[in-house]
Amino acid sequence: MAESWSQMLFKTMTAILLILDEDTLVLPCHDMDGREADDNLIFAAPMGKIKAHNADIDAIDHPRQFLRLYPGQDADPARSIRSDP
Repeated sequence: MAESWSQMLFKTMTAILLILDEDTLVLPCHDMDGREADDNLIFAAPMGKIKAHNADIDAIDHPRQFLRLYPGQDADPARSIRSDP
């Protein structure tokens, strides 16, 4: 199951998310807390900041690498992707 999810997430990242303009505001989808909000309690960050914060993920060029990026997360490899700027 984790391999299927990682392939789908990898395709979403490479075909949709990573090609967004650097200024595109992105809203987090999981694993967020109050520290990620701005002064107006808005949970968003420019794609450029998210890419910089997740450079290790951006460098992945194959779905199997994505699956192995976070050992111990086999049930849901996406849980460790960070959206906080």
